[in-house]
Amino acid sequence: MTYVAATATEPARWPRSDMRLFHLYCEDGRELVATDNRALAARQADRRRGIRLHTIGGDVAKIVGAGPGAAGDVIDAQFRASGELDYAFVETTVR
Repeated sequence: MTYVAATATEPARWPRSDMRLFHLYCEDGRELVATDNRALAARQADRRRGIRLHTIGGDVAKIVGAGPGAAGDVIDAQFRASGELDYAFVETTVR
């Protein structure tokens, strides 16, 4: 398993914010049948390849003025790839 990240806290051009980019890699060399939405025969044929998972993503947290107090806005984006399956998602949370 490997994890690499780069973080910027309160960069000069964007005060009151925090940003992170990351890459996570995990590999399982055991001859397992993957659990995904492909047909069983296709998953069993892949069994000798092992399971490899890449997750690349990042998040941004920013404090913005919202009246008398302040509100935090978090934007999280990730891309994941595992074998032949790829998907991405973006999530926004206001606190």
